[in-house]
Amino acid sequence: MSRPTTEGGGLARSTTLYGASNVLQRVIPILILPVLARFLTPADFGLMAIFASVVSIVTPFVGLNAPFSIRRRYFEANEEKDDFPAYVANCLGILLLGTFLTSLVALALGPSVQALTGLPRAWTLAAVPLGAAQVLLTILLTIWQVRHQAGRYAGLQVSRAAGNTGLTLWFVVGLGLGWEGALTATLTTTGLFAVAAGVPGLRRWVNFRYDAALARHAARYGSGLIPHTLGMLAIMSTDRFFVSHYAGNSETGLYWLGYQFGFAVAIVADSFNRAFSPWLFESLSKNDPALDRRAVRMTYGYFVSIGLFAALVIAVAPFIVTSVLPREYAGAGDFVWWITVGFALNGMYRVVAGYVFYVGRTSVLSAITGFSAVANFGLNYWLVPRFGAIGAAQATAAVFLLSFVLTWLAAARLHRMPWTLKHR
Repeated sequence: MSRPTTEGGGLARSTTLYGASNVLQRVIPILILPVLARFLTPADFGLMAIFASVVSIVTPFVGLNAPFSIRRRYFEANEEKDDFPAYVANCLGILLLGTFLTSLVALALGPSVQALTGLPRAWTLAAVPLGAAQVLLTILLTIWQVRHQAGRYAGLQVSRAAGNTGLTLWFVVGLGLGWEGALTATLTTTGLFAVAAGVPGLRRWVNFRYDAALARHAARYGSGLIPHTLGMLAIMSTDRFFVSHYAGNSETGLYWLGYQFGFAVAIVADSFNRAFSPWLFESLSKNDPALDRRAVRMTYGYFVSIGLFAALVIAVAPFIVTSVLPREYAGAGDFVWWITVGFALNGMYRVVAGYVFYVGRTSVLSAITGFSAVANFGLNYWLVPRFGAIGAAQATAAVFLLSFVLTWLAAARLHRMPWTLKHR
């Protein structure tokens, strides 16, 4: 199986395509926020935020982090030519089984989630098929990413965002279905794209042959990432549950809207990492000191760039919030500073985590993320009752700083790199 490479201008082109698609994917829904804000209340947005958190929590169990396993398998040096399609097929089998088992758990826990947050139990169950559809699409997107097919990646992401936005406007504004109409639009759009694009797109990459060794490899690697994934989700989602419990869904809605603007930094970070990660894996596999120094220089350059972009977002976001949203939503701007700083630190974390992912030491990342998640829980427990939603934003920023520093130290220890840019 030939592997295309991304060098020089190719990396810049991929970053641009990923960046453009991710920006459009996030900007398209944000553009309709002023419209939705006139048909939905802050409490409605709060319920939407809780549902998004539930989807994020169930998704790792549904797919057992199959996209991460597939990306790692693709770059394994000892991979046989016909192993990869069989590996993808076995990952799809894990996805099918995980969807069934997670549905049973969601059915049992639905009443508890409703009592804690007010989210109807039916929507807790609906989070499972939505998570499964997202995993299916992410598997295809991951294959396109490692194959450096950024154009296909961008086309799928932008068209899905546009379709979801159009359907949301129809259900919320045209049919008056409220917040449940917005969630129905997301569920419908993702399901349709999974069937119409995901299944045909994966056909050439799947060889339906059960292989116990491949299944064990995918399950072992993916399950090893579950503590790491859940820890990251806890860091990014626990705050919403605390805010909902102590301040109510209206404050949660304002907090979530502030998140959308600060999330612009995460979009840029994700765009760079999607292009940089395959290049990093290829470069590290060559054990070339010159390539190692280049990777370090690119990492440092990225740190500076993401910091400057975060400063720009902090400067302009409050003006955008007050100018495009109704007056009752003005409080969303209070959270932008802390959320933006947090996402800038998280973007730096993701790049240095790539070095740890390469050596396969996912248990180290899980330990760091688990420790950070515990710290996040403690900070939210202490700050939110005292300071409200702004305390949740401060907790998130502090924990992202902690996870970035610990992961960078781990990367330096596990895979020797010229962090001082001196010759090794």
